[in-house]
Amino acid sequence: MAPSPFEIAAPIWASNWNVLALVGKRPIEPNWPRWCKERQPSEYINPYLNTQQSLNIGLPLGQNGLLAIEIDTDEPDQLKSILEALPPIIVAKRGKRGLTAFYLTSGHGIATRRLGLVEILSHGTQTVIPPSIHPATGQPYVWVEPQALEV
Repeated sequence: MAPSPFEIAAPIWASNWNVLALVGKRPIEPNWPRWCKERQPSEYINPYLNTQQSLNIGLPLGQNGLLAIEIDTDEPDQLKSILEALPPIIVAKRGKRGLTAFYLTSGHGIATRRLGLVEILSHGTQTVIPPSIHPATGQPYVWVEPQALEV
């Protein structure tokens, strides 16, 4: 049996990262952006993530300097060029196509914006994390090891 959203989210939260309960890619809580800068209380994750097996899990970005760079292509030459221009990746995930790379930054002065095939996701945004199910494909998001990113 697959682990519940709570079983996956609890250790992430315990590692000092906030978590969001999602339906598809959308947070359940309307006031979720506060978790991009405030630490969630321990009782926060229980009511949302213990209720439904089908919920996805998200990470609010900006907290602790967490930044994501989404690369929206699977074309090998494009992906290689983009990855060569980026600093070393801590960890990444794959969903429908491309990948999302995670970085820790000072958290100051980095704005969320799209630049062609690349989108910088920073404070005030969130991203779905594995093993959540992609709403368009019905397949789970997966973590990608940095060495697997070498094209």
